Formats: sequence, C-alpha cells, structure tokens
Amino acid sequence: WGTSITDVGLATLGRLPNLKRLSMFGSNISGEGFATFENTSQLVQLELLQTKVDAAGVRAISQHQSLRSLRLDVTTLDSKQLAPLRALTELRSIGLDFTNADDQSVDWLVELRELKHINLAHTYISKDGVRRLRREIRGINVAGVSSIGTRQAESQEEIRGKEQQRL
Repeated sequence: WGTSITDVGLATLGRLPNLKRLSMFGSNISGEGFATFENTSQLVQLELLQTKVDAAGVRAISQHQSLRSLRLDVTTLDSKQLAPLRALTELRSIGLDFTNADDQSVDWLVELRELKHINLAHTYISKDGVRRLRREIRGINVAGVSSIGTRQAESQEEIRGKEQQRL
C-alpha cells in the first residue's frame, strides 16, 4: 500500500518470468510502465487501486491479453480512457468502483463475452446501462448496483478517503 514504485520500476517487475499477480495499491504509477513488460503471457491478475493510471497506462494494460482479472477502482479514469480495455477479450472480472465510467463504457463492456463479474459501485453508469449489461452478457454478476448512478461529484481526495476507510 502506498509504495514509492514508479513506472520505471515496473520494467524490473516485467522481467520476472513467473509474475502472475500484481497489486499496486496507492502507488504513483500511471500504468505506462506496463508497455515495457517482457513476460506478458503469465500476468492474469492486476490490481491498480488508488493509482494515477491514465489513458496511456490503460492502452499499455490493454496489450496484456492474458489478464483475467483487473481492478482500476478509485482512479480518475473515464469511459473514453477505459475503452481500450475492450481488447482484453479473456477478462473474467473487472473493478471500476469509484471511477468516472458512465453508460458509454457499457458499449465496450458488452464486447467482453467472458466477463463474469463487474463492480460498478459509485460510477455514473445508469440502471439502464446495468440492464443492458445483464441482457447482453448472460449470467454476469454486477456488484454495487445499489449505488449505481447515484454518485455525486466528489473530489478525488474525498473518494480516496472513503476507500481507505473501507479497506
């Protein structure tokens, strides 16, 4: 939690031949360092909660076709920035809690036919968007439904404070 690792440090991690799971809670990485990963076929789980992942980072992450689980909770990412994740066709679980995702995200999320679980709590995705997800991806578990579409504009500091209390 709160590591001082940067995108430069990710290059070192990316050389680990058997790296399957990586959690970077509260770090300063933007995610761009994932573009330098050498052993991408082993990475199946990536958790980047409360990080500074940006659009370039998402594009780099979207190149990791082996990912089955991805969490980007409590980031400032919006639907347009998240859209490259449509390339992760084997993704089974995605966490977008406390992101700026809205109904535009549903357009690419429905392309992820292997998706079994999604956390949309505290996003701007509407109940209609959730209904569409459930209609187009049979059997999907949508978490956070009670708080979907209810998110008020909050500062990122307030959001992070709430998430820290929850963890």
